[in-house]
Amino acid sequence: MDLLKDSYNSSSEESDVNSEENELPIIPTEILNKYHIAPSTNTESNTMNYKSSLTTKIWNTFIYLEWRPNMKDRRTLDKLLDYYSGVMNQNGIHLKVEPLYWSDLGSPYPLHISLSPNIRIKDIIDRDKLFHRIESKLDKSHLKPFEVKFGNVPMCIRSMTNPKSCFFTLPIDTTTQVGPITDLVKIIEESKKGLNLETSFDLNISMTHMSIGQLNPGNGVTLDMSAINQIIQHSISNCDIPKVCINSINVDKNRQSLSIRFPE
Repeated sequence: MDLLKDSYNSSSEESDVNSEENELPIIPTEILNKYHIAPSTNTESNTMNYKSSLTTKIWNTFIYLEWRPNMKDRRTLDKLLDYYSGVMNQNGIHLKVEPLYWSDLGSPYPLHISLSPNIRIKDIIDRDKLFHRIESKLDKSHLKPFEVKFGNVPMCIRSMTNPKSCFFTLPIDTTTQVGPITDLVKIIEESKKGLNLETSFDLNISMTHMSIGQLNPGNGVTLDMSAINQIIQHSISNCDIPKVCINSINVDKNRQSLSIRFPE
């Protein structure tokens, strides 16, 4: 897929980043969603050792808002990460913030505003039920496409899967949180009721954010989140952080990203 994406976006790589008229047509969202891979939602098999060995399949899913930044937006994010990498180096933290919107080979990746943790469901029927409930509630809601604004103070958040690593994030502006984000979280909360979840979860609207970079320290090094965030707060960049237009919610299912559009 990276090669296919590169083929479609090659003109934008070579042209002036300020020119958006000369780009070739982008890959249709339906194709990108059909072969969506990350975040991973593969089936897991867990073996539980009781008197007999039983195997239980866990079905994972993930709910989020997706943004596919254009070339100009990615260059702006590059400048933002370069700035804060420099600030941290000046303060003794010699790590580069690696972008999450580029692959290792330089192909563009989408970014996500997480609305849920990775949801682990014990029954495939319940996983599909969650999707259909969200779809039905959105269809009956008054939600319309909206613009996401970000706060101007980034924040580093420790990774839940790798405690030594952390994500460089843009917090969602309060005005966006108390409006459509709150409505979406309520829909998710209502939709998960009664499902056979491996682990229950709560959604924290105040922590809604978009991860744009990652810091990966070497072996034996543990990052001090408090110290890093204090450095960031005292050296705020003057970069204009792009605003994001959202017209759908995404739910992952195996390799697919299922998109539910807001009512017109």
